[in-house]
Amino acid sequence: MAKCQNCDHKWEKKTLWKLFLSKEGVNCSNCDQKQFISFNTQILITLCSLSFFLGVLIILLFPSYVKLSTKNTGW
Repeated sequence: MAKCQNCDHKWEKKTLWKLFLSKEGVNCSNCDQKQFISFNTQILITLCSLSFFLGVLIILLFPSYVKLSTKNTGW
């Protein structure tokens, strides 16, 4: 679970979701220090989002790009 970098207070899931949706950060409920999502976590979130988006896009576009063959190429 995420902890405040200033006072080591554990954050609730509800507050973490609020932080995830906020660009300006969220103040710690214990010490009132503004906290932000770390750069490494932002990169991970972005990569997961892109991966999910590309997966959905491939599944949706797959029928449009399939070509059939009379021969088995046998991967």
